Amino acid sequence: MANLSACTTVGGRTIYGVVDAESSPMVALPCNGQENEDGTSTLAVLISQPVLAHVNIDFASESEQEIIAAPAAGYMIRIAALELIALENVEVAIKSGSTTIGTYRGTGMALDAAVPINLAEAEALVIQATSDVRITGRCSYYEEAV
Repeated sequence: MANLSACTTVGGRTIYGVVDAESSPMVALPCNGQENEDGTSTLAVLISQPVLAHVNIDFASESEQEIIAAPAAGYMIRIAALELIALENVEVAIKSGSTTIGTYRGTGMALDAAVPINLAEAEALVIQATSDVRITGRCSYYEEAV
């Protein structure tokens, strides 16, 4: 949990109610507290940022490949980035569990989602190719409560 402390100065601004967080970022928001010299005031608020996990991808099969195991009930996987490279042209289906959510064809694919790709609750990320061409790559993701 966050600890509130007396005011302090950060970057020339007086912060009231400083949040002490070991690894989480903070953001300064306007508040109705004491004022800085310029008439403004700020309150530090803890913002929970997701922690990205990364998994390497390397297979050569037409069968479904579970890339990321399904999270517990009440959670979903959010794909932040997905890169795939194949030695030959191949069609690849990206699945949320058994449901296809995207199909791509070629020798390379890069999804760097400004808005993460959401899988369904408690479903794994699965990739299936149409041939046994070797496919390598990487996926960055995080889990989030539904």
